Amino acid sequence: MFLVIFLEKVLNNSILYVIFAFKYGHMNIRKEISNLYKVAASKNKKATSSALFYIIQIKEDHRECVDQKQSLYLDIWNFVRLYIESVEDNDYGYNTVNIDKIKRAIEANLNPDEKLQLYSRTIRKLDDEGFVQESKDLKISVKKVVISSLLHSKSLKNKLKSIIYCCCYNLWTVTCILLFLVITYIIITLPFSDVKDSVFVIQYNNYSDYFIINHILNIFGDVFEYNEIIFCRPSNLYGFIIMLLYKFLFVTFFAGWFMKYFSEKTKISFGYEG
Repeated sequence: MFLVIFLEKVLNNSILYVIFAFKYGHMNIRKEISNLYKVAASKNKKATSSALFYIIQIKEDHRECVDQKQSLYLDIWNFVRLYIESVEDNDYGYNTVNIDKIKRAIEANLNPDEKLQLYSRTIRKLDDEGFVQESKDLKISVKKVVISSLLHSKSLKNKLKSIIYCCCYNLWTVTCILLFLVITYIIITLPFSDVKDSVFVIQYNNYSDYFIINHILNIFGDVFEYNEIIFCRPSNLYGFIIMLLYKFLFVTFFAGWFMKYFSEKTKISFGYEG
């Protein structure tokens, strides 16, 4: 027991702890976990969180012990809660939360839904304790978990949602998709050599001697309606469907881009921000 307490105080690296324990004859994993739970029964939040962190690492490597005494989910949540509270109690200059340590503990849980719940509860806990920046940093990891959870879902609806989440992952991805939509729309509205095969009918205004530049300016002119002479209209059902689809995508992704930009500037969150 003395050895376990000594290791809990001195060894911060759980891997070194396991190697040391095995080297000196602590071969029974379940016994090691039981001993660490005894340490975790301490009223000292720091000692308890450290013991729970070691338990999480051992259970991660030995999945047959994952539900010993209590579930891995509870181990992780109790560790996170007590770790944050213990850091909050530290003196000035030492009250910094190690987000990587928290993420490492949460990632030990392989269940995407439970992992998402742990991230959500951790973010709320960080906000409650005043760790605003750490909470914001952790929200980035939540997006990956949300996408993973939706992808592993059997529901087609959720799988489609995961595609939308990927597309709206952050401001950069939304901007790239908007640019992609603009470029492809300009390309598909280019007139065919044979007018009969054209999907769109365009009434041009002469802005430039260069055809491509003139085409781009006319397309923007039609979209923003700054010249009544210009128009780009579908010539058949295919063209109508394409135009309807592009308008829907433009509105959807522009709204997503605006909300993300607005939330980053004003610190107002629309769901989980990035």
